[in-house]
Amino acid sequence: TAAAKPLFGKVEPTVVNGKDATRQNVLAALAKLKTQVKAQDVAVVFFSAHGSIEAPVGYSISLANGPKGGGQWVTGAELQAAV
Repeated sequence: TAAAKPLFGKVEPTVVNGKDATRQNVLAALAKLKTQVKAQDVAVVFFSAHGSIEAPVGYSISLANGPKGGGQWVTGAELQAAV
């Protein structure tokens, strides 16, 4: 059988994790994504973190780096504005 064609022509993952998962770095990665994605592109943003519900926007995520999470958060409104 013939091999399937790739679904996407180009995949460019960006990973921000561990000690690099600061508020500043997460927002910077999202800002970079916003400048690179065009109308015909597909972007997938995945977060794995603790958080809390923030009505009406959605969730806020806690960035667990440093002692006891370092008190760094990214709010749902900031995530929405970033993308």
